[in-house]
Amino acid sequence: MSPKRWSRRGVTLACLLLSGVSWAATLTGSIDDGVNPVATARVTLFDDSLTTFLETRSDAAGGWSLIGAPTGNYRLGVAARGFEYVEIPITITADATFDTSLTEEMHPGEWSIIGSTAPEFLDATDIAALLPDGRLFFCHDTTDSILFDPVTGALNRSSSETSSAAFC
Repeated sequence: MSPKRWSRRGVTLACLLLSGVSWAATLTGSIDDGVNPVATARVTLFDDSLTTFLETRSDAAGGWSLIGAPTGNYRLGVAARGFEYVEIPITITADATFDTSLTEEMHPGEWSIIGSTAPEFLDATDIAALLPDGRLFFCHDTTDSILFDPVTGALNRSSSETSSAAFC
């Protein structure tokens, strides 16, 4: 790189530093369950628009760090299998430490049957599209399409939306 380019970049960086713009901070912390460290917990830092989204995992001792976190307002989330998700609002102005104790998950997810496709079974159907209104459009056998509403459990094979198999 030519000296002229270095000079321009150096002047720009110097101007930004003199103007008080802070580019980044280092965040660190530890995660435990109240007694023992929690390894491989997922730590995320994000803003509401998801313009900034940084992620790391905790090490065997429960420690973690995010280097280069921009200053500003964010949410810090911590998730680990078997534990309740924790999310807190934070403002980053400089390097900071955030220690987190996780509690046992009290509301694990569950699967439930929300409808029936009888007399047809869509167990081998691997092409579907999620529509903006939450319904699912399945290409069952590459020519026949099925519209499924997971809220009501209703199937529709005869509407104008499913009469064309162009998607399939």
